[in-house]
Amino acid sequence: MKKYLYLSLLAFLPLAIISCDDEEDGKNDTEWQEPGEPFSVCTLNVDGLGVGNDEGPKETLTPVIGKWLADGSFDFIGVQENFDYNDELTAPLSEGYNFDLWGSGMLKNPITILEEGGDYGLARFNTDGVKGFWKNNITGERTDSVRWTDNWGYFAHAWDQNVVKGFRRYELSTPEGNQLVVYNMHMDAGDEAEELAGLDEEDRKARMSQWRQLRDYVMEHLDTRPIIILGDLNTYYVRDSVKSQVIDYINQSGCASIVDSWIQQELGGQYPSMGDTRIEPDSPTSGWTVNGEAPDKILYINPKGANTKLELDSVVFHNKNYFREDGTTPLGDHFPLSAHFRIKTRK
Repeated sequence: MKKYLYLSLLAFLPLAIISCDDEEDGKNDTEWQEPGEPFSVCTLNVDGLGVGNDEGPKETLTPVIGKWLADGSFDFIGVQENFDYNDELTAPLSEGYNFDLWGSGMLKNPITILEEGGDYGLARFNTDGVKGFWKNNITGERTDSVRWTDNWGYFAHAWDQNVVKGFRRYELSTPEGNQLVVYNMHMDAGDEAEELAGLDEEDRKARMSQWRQLRDYVMEHLDTRPIIILGDLNTYYVRDSVKSQVIDYINQSGCASIVDSWIQQELGGQYPSMGDTRIEPDSPTSGWTVNGEAPDKILYINPKGANTKLELDSVVFHNKNYFREDGTTPLGDHFPLSAHFRIKTRK
């Protein structure tokens, strides 16, 4: 048994060798194969609430959302708020995609009692609402489901404590044999009225705790594979200190570089400065954007010194073709966000 474990560790050893210093590794960008293997991802909060959301897509429009995602032909899709309408969402995707287990719904499963700092605990719906889909020609496996250690809002503040939010981690291998890791998640939200009034301090504290938890987990499991982080992060750089506590932290580690794909394309890599936390959406139908920035994010990480890297081709915020039959009402309360990469290998 010990010999088997030793050999197994040796098999994965090359993935653990990364460079964690600030010196150049002697390899420059002229050594990368062109053009690289294309790889696309999409993140979407599918607005799948089973209660308290009479205007949501529900049984009628959730299949339309599933078809929209299938027609997009993304290599990996990460969804959030996939609660009671999982079957309707998955059916249009089932032929072309593999996927991990549904996290269960809010009305169709029993409440689980979780003991948390009290004799009675908190009654929660035992679901994270998160699910991943990857094309049939991609080998994929969900390796971890991790619950946030901190969250806020029980029957208030967007009800974050009424479900079991967290992140899922996927290990993927592309048709050309390139390997990468994808994290899909849903972070703490806040009630819109409380955000506009500046009364969402506890929500922001919980969300930043989740960012630090994610950051530390990613760095602890860092190897030579590129990483994509996506999901409904309920985050704006003007409100949450993600730039200093996550972006700068990883970039200054000497182990890897991290980039927000939308920031790279739309703002030339310049992150907005922290400002007034009382944010206001651009419009009622903007998909919650603030100054063009959505709460949904796609970030990517390249480990230093690795023989494979991600290079961004484009980012698309799909706010022009995600509508109901009236042509003006979005299919759900978030617009999809997709990113298109090239996976490059060294010559």
